[in-house]
Amino acid sequence: MWQGQPLDLLRRIHEEVHLQNTLEASGYRSPTWRILRALQSIIKAKVLIGESTVTAAPFFEGAGRPLETVAKKAEGESAGWTVKLIIFVGGTRGSMHVQAFNSNLKKLGVVESKRNAIRRGFVHELLNAQDTVLCSYFAQRAVKRARWKNSSKAGEI
Repeated sequence: MWQGQPLDLLRRIHEEVHLQNTLEASGYRSPTWRILRALQSIIKAKVLIGESTVTAAPFFEGAGRPLETVAKKAEGESAGWTVKLIIFVGGTRGSMHVQAFNSNLKKLGVVESKRNAIRRGFVHELLNAQDTVLCSYFAQRAVKRARWKNSSKAGEI
């Protein structure tokens, strides 16, 4: 629940909408609530980190971006630090925009000879995560179907 001033809430919503529009313009797509529910059931998450608050699913207790706190501290307490959010986008079946991914690695100072290996590792981890979600989904679906079959057979005498 918002505990600040109403005008601060309006500013926050405006900032979050602007952030979401910027993310989507760069090709980012927020995960569907169905995927988020599946992930939540697997890892028992209570807080969603990384999404804008305007797209945060209501079944999480909270949402936000960890870099916000770091950036605020860096501005005042740690002069000389620069904080920049660099978004790595990975899609379904391991898809990604290679040029954008390489550009982000370049911003981080990764030498060109290492970028392909990092991208392959990223795709591997992305596919593993998607596989985990799909396996969980189909396992839960199979259990529900089995229960439904057993309950309908019990009624047929």
